[in-house]
Amino acid sequence: MAEEKAAFAAVQVVLDAFGRLDVLVNNAGYGDIAPFEQLSSQRFKAVVDTNFYGIVNVTRAAQPVMRKQKSGCILQISSVGGRLALPGSTPNHAAKWAVGGFTQSPAQEVTPFWRQGMHTRT
Repeated sequence: MAEEKAAFAAVQVVLDAFGRLDVLVNNAGYGDIAPFEQLSSQRFKAVVDTNFYGIVNVTRAAQPVMRKQKSGCILQISSVGGRLALPGSTPNHAAKWAVGGFTQSPAQEVTPFWRQGMHTRT
């Protein structure tokens, strides 16, 4: 959900269908394998938009719903590419490392709600 409006629309579809949102699994994954010098800025951005901003946008749409419900679980899926870099996957590694860093802050922000059933894990 690289488009923020699409993320909010997807959450609304879930709410319309089920009345609540209990679990969000962010598992965005898109790769473009090539040496960095051969990747255009558009190709690089496409990977980062999907693998990082997709997670940011869906989390932004879901977290207020879960906070209002006082329950929910957000699971962010990264990859080993968020810990180890290999040649040919520069935008993927950049995005997956960003997922780890991004996830830590909202997780701490919702920590007071854990006892009430709201969880964010990496």
